[in-house]
Amino acid sequence: MATSTEEQEEIEVNFRLDEEGRTAPTKVTTTTTTEAAIDPPPTLEYRSRTVQTTFCYGDDDGNDTTTKSLDADEEQDLLDELLLDCEMADSGLMPRTFWMPAHGKEAECTMEQLALDIFRYHVPQDAVYDHDTSGAEWWVQIRPSPPAGRYAMHALADLDDEISRQGIWFHWDKDEDLRQLMGGDTTYIHPHLSTVTYLTPYGAPTLAVNRRIHPLTGQWIEPQEGGDQAFLCWPRKGKHLSFDGRFLHAAPPDLLPEDARLNTTATVSKNMTPDQRKQMRRQRRVTFLVSLTWSIHVRVYALSFVFSGLIDRFFFKLIRSIFGSITSLSMFIHSRC
Repeated sequence: MATSTEEQEEIEVNFRLDEEGRTAPTKVTTTTTTEAAIDPPPTLEYRSRTVQTTFCYGDDDGNDTTTKSLDADEEQDLLDELLLDCEMADSGLMPRTFWMPAHGKEAECTMEQLALDIFRYHVPQDAVYDHDTSGAEWWVQIRPSPPAGRYAMHALADLDDEISRQGIWFHWDKDEDLRQLMGGDTTYIHPHLSTVTYLTPYGAPTLAVNRRIHPLTGQWIEPQEGGDQAFLCWPRKGKHLSFDGRFLHAAPPDLLPEDARLNTTATVSKNMTPDQRKQMRRQRRVTFLVSLTWSIHVRVYALSFVFSGLIDRFFFKLIRSIFGSITSLSMFIHSRC
């Protein structure tokens, strides 16, 4: 009779938290190295705020330094390409989230370039963080979920719930893989910033409240100065929201007027024309989510992103070779709401 021995795998988890419960650098990487540069706080704007974005064509590398004004038709064509990319990224066959390093890698598709644009907008050049372990974790949320969407494929039991079909439940953004690795009940490591970019003007607003949990125990932390505070952001095409990555947030459809609720009964037919499919994509609540994460490194977690990234890029390019070439986009953020 064959016997097997169970081998334990040792995994290195290396991170440090500051007094605010945010990840802090374990090594310093700055453009200028001085003694005074050791461990200063990150120079990020943590308060909840919104700005308006402008999407434009980039060069072959997905970069651009000048905005090109587009007419209404050109802008819509651009967004249609982006909505198609979002639908593929949201597929239930793809990973839950994707990773774009802050340094050492060029963007290879539209979504990676957008994630990198958002990281560079929010993080000043003189910010102190570990360049090797920091970047933008990005994913897409679509409501109602398309038939091949992640939510439709993996959460069928919850699709009868109105919140699940129209919006998003209250939750904290956190490193889910690390939480599971540490047992599932503790270790809630949040991003420094959470961001939402609305690609369509429909659906439930985003509500962020200053309710936090302890990163190592999961216990509730009562707000101190100012008491309970909330920030409500309504969808608008191109609008970009950022807020403290430690905050509880949701997209509650209960705040929507009855006549503004999404059509969750529309079905996708294989007989649909390309224009009909475009119209359906335009009528959904589509958001591009980016979490700005730094100074945390889990070896197995990092490897999983490397290997899945190879598969993602191959799968992405294979599909886009069928439906059309990947559009090179850049996102310019300016203060117009």
